[in-house]
Amino acid sequence: MQVNKTVLLLFLFSVSVSSAQEAEWAGVIADHVNGTPAPLIDRQLFLEEAAVRQVTLSPSGAHVAYTLKEGGKTALYLLDTETQEKTALFSSPKLRDVTWSDDSSLVFLELSDGAGILPVSGETGPAYISRLDRANGDYLLGPDHSTANGILVVRRNAQEAFILERILPDGATNKVFTTDERIDRAFSNRDGDVIYLQTQTEHGYFTYQLHRGERELLFSCGVNRYCSALGLSPSGGTLWLSGNLNSDLRNLLAFDLTTRTTTTVASDINQVADLASVMFLQGRPIVTRYEEGLVRNDSPDDTISEQLDALASLLPDYNLSPQLSSEGLWLVQASGATLQHPRYYLYHPESNDPVEILAQEREIAPVLEEKLLAVKFPVRYRAADGFHLYGYVSFPRGITLREAPLIARIHGGPIAKVNAGYDSFTQFLVNRGYIVFEPNFRGSTGYGMNYVLGSNRDWGNGVVQQDMIDGVHYLMDQGIGDPDKLAIVGGSFGGFAVLTGLAFTPDLFKVGVAIVPMADFGVVMRFRESQSDMVSSTPSLNARLKSLVGDIHNPGDMDRLYQQSPLAHLDQINKPLLILAGADDDRIPIAHVKDVSLQLFNQGKPMSLFIEEDEGHSNWSRYGMLSYMALQEAFLSHYLDGNSQPVMDAALRGYIAEKLLLDSTDAFQAKQ
Repeated sequence: MQVNKTVLLLFLFSVSVSSAQEAEWAGVIADHVNGTPAPLIDRQLFLEEAAVRQVTLSPSGAHVAYTLKEGGKTALYLLDTETQEKTALFSSPKLRDVTWSDDSSLVFLELSDGAGILPVSGETGPAYISRLDRANGDYLLGPDHSTANGILVVRRNAQEAFILERILPDGATNKVFTTDERIDRAFSNRDGDVIYLQTQTEHGYFTYQLHRGERELLFSCGVNRYCSALGLSPSGGTLWLSGNLNSDLRNLLAFDLTTRTTTTVASDINQVADLASVMFLQGRPIVTRYEEGLVRNDSPDDTISEQLDALASLLPDYNLSPQLSSEGLWLVQASGATLQHPRYYLYHPESNDPVEILAQEREIAPVLEEKLLAVKFPVRYRAADGFHLYGYVSFPRGITLREAPLIARIHGGPIAKVNAGYDSFTQFLVNRGYIVFEPNFRGSTGYGMNYVLGSNRDWGNGVVQQDMIDGVHYLMDQGIGDPDKLAIVGGSFGGFAVLTGLAFTPDLFKVGVAIVPMADFGVVMRFRESQSDMVSSTPSLNARLKSLVGDIHNPGDMDRLYQQSPLAHLDQINKPLLILAGADDDRIPIAHVKDVSLQLFNQGKPMSLFIEEDEGHSNWSRYGMLSYMALQEAFLSHYLDGNSQPVMDAALRGYIAEKLLLDSTDAFQAKQ
């Protein structure tokens, strides 16, 4: 079948895209859907994690530190960038992350129970410099640039205050500051006599200057703004920020510590996307990253900006994350929807020839071939009220677009976003023959505060849900998806959207899969407030939810949320529904999930409930994930005629049968 390229161009993301790029993308999509269908991939292969982790270039460019998963341990290795020689340095089940010292002589080790240092010379082994009681709420902030290879940590005391400490390499400790506000970041000038501290409370974010025991507020922003302090300039006169103090989009800002004024250093040239991240070199912001749909890197330095463009032309199919060294060598991580595990390259801009490294290590864990995976295509569409919306669509190979089943996959959060990277579950669904649409509805992040605030507290049967519906209709208007084979799938908030979709648009979706779902936003917000650890760790998020969703102490807000929720309209759910949940969920009360499920079951609705007693809200065990995937593909295949891999493992079949607590469908009997 030949795809109409003109039709496909109607929904391509097209901000500042040349006609040549549009034609190229249309050709890529045409090749994608006209190609040979991918073979049915064993579900467990989608769960394979990369063996190579924490790949980081030393500031000097002489070495790359990286970690490998080896059995139950994480091993730290060193790659000599000139000779390509690899040296094993350290191995521990406790190793979490690694960071270079400023002088490239040490690697800081973040461990599950503390922090350590390891000289790269190999003359001495690793040594703890601080123990951290994670259960008590202690955490590592990072290197202290004012000392010779010290670190900054935060501890909690019996009064639950936050205590900032400076730890020297010999373990000597200096208590710097104590506050009732959660400390997010801290860094000092080179002399160490001035500390810059960022905290968060239910009122927002605050950045202070600490000098000789005195605290001075430099700037702050409310919970619906961003003003994240990133670091100091080499001179110590400028504080770099990621923020939207005076704009809709988050930009790279410079705060002058003398004049106390803020200027914009870098922003998205298309004025669509927030600043996603910044890479620094010797205290200077050197690479800025934006995710407008496709990932784009830029630089305040014109020469580096040109070099980034040249690199992108050499590796055009990937999202690139470069790290730069003081000697001109770059380490580049390449990722993307079709890269299950990232690739890594060393790159000299002068030679313009990226050289792949760690290729053998990448193959230690099974990795799916790129040609078997689906590209995520960015889309832009208008909601019914004219609001510009963004998202992604992924196509199986070798399909007839108008006849293929379409799944709206809704992200959680909801203050989050779908990005352009690899997603195991999206690829799994596409491999089973489904077109997957992933909208970034209003309330999602990454496109400015007006985009987040555009939700206007209208959750449930409101504008946010309508954004998802409008996206589905938009695709179908372009001939994408069979209107008789539509599903809605999602987890957490996405599960709420599934229940909302089945309750309020019963004629649109033929089936739904709700993972760790809530049926009433108010129920979950009240549950969240009862979790003291969650409240103390993210006070600004609690306040943001109050602002964006509702106040649990306001009866009017709670009644509004309930009336617009699927919980108030369960009787309208008539299409087949699969609910998956973990009994140890700390965000969605399992009693709530069970109550909703029993109500539906007792009303004779076609529904199934699977509860894994030992799992929580996310990060399920491998066996739990295999059950999760097997149930969904059997369920969706039964109702939408997608492909399905039989569950041949008798132990897995028994495991599923034991935990499938309610089932008034025949989906699983038909597939087992």
